[in-house]
Amino acid sequence: QLVTSSGITIESSESTVSIVAGESTITVDPEGVVSIKSNGDLTVEADQNLILKGQTITLDGNRIDINSATDTNIESGINTNIDSNVKSSVTSASLTEIKGAVVTIN
Repeated sequence: QLVTSSGITIESSESTVSIVAGESTITVDPEGVVSIKSNGDLTVEADQNLILKGQTITLDGNRIDINSATDTNIESGINTNIDSNVKSSVTSASLTEIKGAVVTIN
């Protein structure tokens, strides 16, 4: 165990290596699984492209906002589903297009 002057701890065991700062932890295990846990905000920032890549990517929260300064594209190789238990809205300040080989409304 190594403790820095600011109280950040680096812990190593036979099964994991962890960096602990307050209540936040980054852990790596021998299989390469990386876990990041924070009780506060967690920011990932890049000056260039930021790519999240995985077999399955899950965003789970009470509220999820996606914002872009120019274009937002959602593409799927097979199926795209948008489900809501209450209200759904599509709003545009300009032209709104709905295209498909067959379009079913209600």
